[in-house]
Amino acid sequence: MKKITLLGGWLGCCLVAASADVIRIPGKIEQRVELPGEFSCRVSFDLASRPASRTAVAQISVPFQFSGAGYPILRLFVPERTGAERFVAAVTPNTAQPAAIFNITDYFNDSALVGRVVFVVQSVLGPQNSIHLTPGQDVALTVNTEAMPRYGFGEMLAPIWLGRRMVNEIVLPVSSEGGRAEGRLLFSPTGKPVVRNYSLDKTYAPGVDYVIEGNVLRLTANSTIPFLTEKQLYPDSADGSLPTTKTWDGKYIVSGEGFFNERQLAITYDHSETWRGPVPSVGEGKLRQTKEKLRLGLPLKVVLLGDSISTGASASGRAGKPPFVPGWGDLLMQGLRNTSLSPITFVNVSRGGGSAGWGRKLAPYAVVPEKPDLCIIAFGINDGNSTPTKTYLDNMKAIIELVIGERPDAEFILVASMLRNERWRPLSPMNTYLSALKTLESDRIAVADVWSMSEHLLKTKRYCDIGSLNHPNDFMVRVYAQTVAALLLKE
Repeated sequence: MKKITLLGGWLGCCLVAASADVIRIPGKIEQRVELPGEFSCRVSFDLASRPASRTAVAQISVPFQFSGAGYPILRLFVPERTGAERFVAAVTPNTAQPAAIFNITDYFNDSALVGRVVFVVQSVLGPQNSIHLTPGQDVALTVNTEAMPRYGFGEMLAPIWLGRRMVNEIVLPVSSEGGRAEGRLLFSPTGKPVVRNYSLDKTYAPGVDYVIEGNVLRLTANSTIPFLTEKQLYPDSADGSLPTTKTWDGKYIVSGEGFFNERQLAITYDHSETWRGPVPSVGEGKLRQTKEKLRLGLPLKVVLLGDSISTGASASGRAGKPPFVPGWGDLLMQGLRNTSLSPITFVNVSRGGGSAGWGRKLAPYAVVPEKPDLCIIAFGINDGNSTPTKTYLDNMKAIIELVIGERPDAEFILVASMLRNERWRPLSPMNTYLSALKTLESDRIAVADVWSMSEHLLKTKRYCDIGSLNHPNDFMVRVYAQTVAALLLKE
């Protein structure tokens, strides 16, 4: 039996400065409607003093309690004068978390929101669920005071395998055996590189803080740049002063995206070298329907089903921190919107910890009813712990078949996940998933090979240059989006 309880009242309506760079706007829970298997409520915010015309990040936080089996799927809409409801965002929250976070950045920036603004939160639940909100808990809209990411979407999406300019490549300097801390770039810079911290608000001085020889950036003796030692990165035991995680062989590894971000550098430079790694597929002969819609400016619905990487975890924008790079799915959509007149509806029902087996269970509730034109399925990091290749592939095929059962002409992109840090967890059986996914390719199914891209990067760079244990940093988030975009942006 499904039980829905939704309680609410005034939570305030004034603008509150949550920090120096974020404005928090408390909301009001209003009407609720209970129907078999779902609920809806209205949440309003008073934007009489709209904080800005644009923002780098806008999010609505809805606390909830969940019990029972299955998975809650929350969708956010805006009522229109016609009586219809315009879709804004979706989320499949982790039930262990206290709140569902809707990313409404694009909607906020595209809509002239003033006065009282109403959103509708709807949920469709699996069997034997209950979900409720309780009085006294905040429902809040947070708006960053910065209007834009700290560098442009065009720069974020420019393929790293093309051109002669690298923008904000990430390096974390590491000292080995007492030597000067250093890190490696993908290319040898020419001209005058710009070396900044991860958030791009501090620039370091050449010759004073660092020197670059070939593709090696090395810190000077008196450098102010933070770094790690090899022993700190891979300690022999848990160190209370550093965030550590146990590895597969009983050792330890430093973890935590924020910890790494504080020590990572962003280097922008020109170079004269040719990319020697894999070149992502442009999907020749594949995804014709999706490409045609984009070319003609026709409506396109895209559903993304994946794990924490696809929720945007570890992207600075998702965390509301500079330089505000969106999750790869949102970045991909921004690229498509910038190169096409198509009205694109993007439904992201990914969840942290998700596997292909989980996606198979969720698909009938979260994906199939959406009847997507394009379904992007991105699993592997969590499956790679123990899921046999055949089981992984069977689950991916089952998701595809479920969607085709409702939308026979749907097209699919299957994303082969980036490598995880093999000093944390072995790569097997995950290292067999790419070849398995490629057996599913057809004119309607294409594989985005992020695996090979990350594998090539790691021939030059350390894992801490592209992510933490199994999450990408902003640079690798961009590689994700660039690799998937390559399948769609060319005929």
